[in-house]
This record gives sequence, structure tokens and C-alpha cells, in this order.
Amino acid sequence: MNAARWLICSFAICGLTACEEDDAASNDDELDGSLSCEKGATKCIGDKKATCQEDGSWLAEACDEGLTCVDGSCQAASGDCPLNEKRCQENAVIVCREGGWSAPEPCDVGQSCLNGACLPQTCIPDTPVCLNNTTLVCSKNGLGYDPTDEFDACNSDLILVKEELPEAVLGEEYSYTFTVRGGTTPYRFDLTQGALPAGLSLSEAGVLSGVPQSTGSFAFKVAVTDADRFTEEALFTLLVQSEATTGFTITSTALDEAEAGEEYLYQLTAKGGKTPYAWSKIEGDLPPGLTLSSDGALMGTPTAHGDYAFKVRAFDADTPPSYADADLSLTVNIAPLVVTGSKSLNIASFTAVLLPVLIEYIPYSAELEAKGGVEPYHWSMGQFNSIAAAALALLGMGSGVGLPSGLTLQDNGQISGYVTDLNSAFSISLSSLSVSGYIFQAQVCDSQPEPACANGVFLIPTTELSLGGNSGNSGSSGGDNGSSGSDSGFDLGDLFGGLFGGGSSGDNGGSSGGDNGSSGGDNDFDLGDLFGGLFGGGSSGGDNGSGSGGNGSSSDEDDDDSGDSLSSLLEALFGGGAN
Repeated sequence: MNAARWLICSFAICGLTACEEDDAASNDDELDGSLSCEKGATKCIGDKKATCQEDGSWLAEACDEGLTCVDGSCQAASGDCPLNEKRCQENAVIVCREGGWSAPEPCDVGQSCLNGACLPQTCIPDTPVCLNNTTLVCSKNGLGYDPTDEFDACNSDLILVKEELPEAVLGEEYSYTFTVRGGTTPYRFDLTQGALPAGLSLSEAGVLSGVPQSTGSFAFKVAVTDADRFTEEALFTLLVQSEATTGFTITSTALDEAEAGEEYLYQLTAKGGKTPYAWSKIEGDLPPGLTLSSDGALMGTPTAHGDYAFKVRAFDADTPPSYADADLSLTVNIAPLVVTGSKSLNIASFTAVLLPVLIEYIPYSAELEAKGGVEPYHWSMGQFNSIAAAALALLGMGSGVGLPSGLTLQDNGQISGYVTDLNSAFSISLSSLSVSGYIFQAQVCDSQPEPACANGVFLIPTTELSLGGNSGNSGSSGGDNGSSGSDSGFDLGDLFGGLFGGGSSGDNGGSSGGDNGSSGGDNDFDLGDLFGGLFGGGSSGGDNGSGSGGNGSSSDEDDDDSGDSLSSLLEALFGGGAN
């Protein structure tokens, strides 16, 4: 198989037929003619020799005993191959050993075999590589390697010497020239990863120079490319000190700031002496919630804000040990004040914190929660703006805005009291979720000299959240399958139950509405029967009549409402039973 075919197949990026051929051939000794090949061509499939037949299919046959397939022919398993030579067999590497060719060693996923080595299927364009004394260069599209005779990367001895960089001092002139050995001049240097300290730059000639403007430890990669386009790179670290130092010293100076309530980690560093180092705090106080480990890790979750000053000491491992001290400070910032809650519910454009269920006559207690800022917190009732109030009214929630009569919100966020009448609660259906209760806005402010404040929307449900239709008046339910109520009189609940298809109660234990109404026990004809017949809602019949469903026929009046009605229209518009 020629080199071009190897490249196309080995870097199988578009499912070409040649690659499908090889995959299929590896599974069957004999392939059908759907995958064509050139008559007489040969290749190896595992240890077998495959030959292209007249019909364009491959036929794989085992080699004779003592022979193995190499480069499309059966060869002696020992004695006739160049010792240690590597070749590709399918997408695997074979090596010539003293006993002959080794068993194929498949390349990893994402690699392909080329010139006896497994290479990544993608590469950096124009990047050279040396394989078995053959120079290859990554193609322009980065999808494989091509042979080249423009330069000889295999004979290059280019080396970028990796050594510890001299320390730099803040505000003082610095210069360092990277060392290169071998290769072909001229060299070109580039910064390939990381960042240099502010004020320093790297020239193409390999000179790192300038006046550093910031302290700290800076890690970066430098690459050198010679005239033959062979490249070597190495990782370097430059330490910029506030002043020149000698011997064993602590190099950590300015610590990263922390935020109250957020996890924090900072690794203290030192240089000189003998590693490993042992660390301890000898003066001052760490922020509450943080600890300093013996290996120099300052970590934890600070629980209070402020500026904290302390002194640390590091010992090296020499005998006797040397030590160094450093005065450090850490600022813990105040976290933003936000309203929190263990459960929340999305209602149209509102996200409300869900509070415990409110039940008539049962003492109620709930606590509003927040985090961040500075405790203690102070709570007060808020007010929806005009846009939010209009949106709530449009959703049918205008009646349940604010705390119900009997409940109060205290300064510490505690809601308490009891309610004797829940008729002012709203009740809506959102998709498959029915919600009834009270919605309100509350504001929390912290105890900073200039307090930070945050608003939250809260929902007190009056029933457990449930899927299905919405509850009607006095026990009657809406939706598609209303249940019978126990309203002993005709009222607006009966009227709207009939209008909107929800379950309306009759005179004595009314019937359910929706699409599948159940019979009630209404012994008199009233407006409930009238609106049930007119609009298709389930109403009770004249004498224990059965309630109508979607087609709304009552038992005594023999209504036959099989056409479109206002109930059908409103149900299509609003979806399900209404209160």
C-alpha cells in the first residue's frame, strides 16, 4: 500500500471506502464484491495474506506454518528481518525481534500507524517529526503527515536548555538569554503558553528583558525553532521579588482575596534551603473558617469578612533546619446579599420561594432565609411594582397578593399566626400544575453601615401542589375530571363551573364538570342547570340527573349539546377547568 493511501486510511476523518475496506476485511476471511480493489493487489489482514479477486473483493488466506504476513506477503517468521525495525501492519506496529516479526500492537484510539509509529490523527500544520530516520511534516490542513526533503529533522540535535531562571527584582532592570544547543542557526524564539510579568518581553533572539512591574511567580513555555523548522520547547518559572534576597526565604507576598461563605485555597511558597518545607502560623489570627496546613496550604471557607494580619514561619528539611518568617495579610470580602430557600417554583415570569402549606385554624410558622451580607438581617414586606401587579392580575392571582389576614412578618424573617378564612387565596392552573395560595414580596437588608438589600418573591400554598385540574368553589374541582363538591346553595361557583367546564356544586351535593361529569343530587332546576346546558359544563339534572361532560347532556332536560359552545371555546383558550 503506497504512502498516500496510508495517510488517507490511517487518518480516517471522513469514512473513505479504503478505511471501510480494511475494517470489514479484518472481520471476514472473504468479502463480497461491494468493496472494490485492484485485481492482484495484496495486503495483510492480521497474520493472513489478502489478495484482490477478479470481482474486486478481498480473499484472506492464512500463511503456511512458520510464515507470517508482512507488507502483503508471507515471510519467514524468523531470521530474515532487520533487527528492531518497525513497520505498520494495518493500524498496528510490528517490530523485528530475534525470533522474527512481533505480533501487531494496535495504535490507541485517535492515533494511526505511519512509518512504524503511532501518531495522533491531527497535528499542528508544518510541524516536523522524525520517524525511523524519516523526516515527516504535518500537512497544511493538520490532518496527517507528509514526507519532505526540504530539511532533515532526524539529524537535528536541537536542544533548548532548561535551567532555573535568575530571580527578578521589582522595578529593577532584568535580562536573561535562553541557551540553545545543536540545530541549525538562526534560531527563532516564541512564547507559546502562559504570561510574562508585566514589563518583561521575549525577543525573537531569545532575550527575556525589561523592568518587572509586578511581583509573584510566573510560569510560561518558550519554544525555539531552527532554520530547518525543527522546534523544541520547555517550561520555565520566573520569580519576581519585591527586593533582592539570598538563602532560604518565603516567596509568597500578596495573597488572593477571599469571600465570606465561599471556599478558599492558596498555596504558600518558599525557595532555597532543603525541601520539603514545614509551615505554621506564629502570630496573629487567620480568618475564621481558614486553616494553614503543614505543607503551606491556606484553605477552608471563611465565615466572617474583614482584614486579617498574621505571621507565618517555614522550616526547611536541613540539619539543623533553617527557617524564614513572613508577615502576611488576607482580605475577606462581604459576599453579595441574596434571598435563599430550599424549594422554589416558577410561576410565569416569577420565581417564588416555596413556604410550608397554610391550613385554616392551624397555627402557622415559617422562616424567610438569606445569605451573604452582614448579619443580623432585617425583613419587611415589599410591594410588587405596577408591571408585576398587572402580570399577577392577568394570571388570576390578584386576589392572593400579600399575607392573608392573621399572619405577620417579623423583623427577623419569622412568619407566624393563624388564618380562619382562605377564600381570598388565588387558585390557578399552570400546564399540569395546580397552585392555590398567597404570593407576596419581602425585602431583606443587612447590618452594614450602608445596608445592602435584596428582594424575594414567596409563595404560601393553601393546598399541596398537585397535577391536574384546579379546585373549584367549596370543594368542587375543575380540570378535565372534576370531583363532586358539597355546596348546599347556588352561588357564583355554580355559575362559573357551568361557564368554564369546571365542576359546579348543586343544591345538595353538586355534580362534577369537566369532560367526564359525575351525577349529582340536585332536585331543583336552577341557573346551574341552565348554564350547564348552554355551555357544556357538568351540571346536575332535574331529579338526580347525571352531569354532562364535554357534550353536556343532562338527564332530565335531554339536552344534546354536541356542537361548539362557549365552554369549549374558553377551555381551548385557557386550558382546563376554571374556578
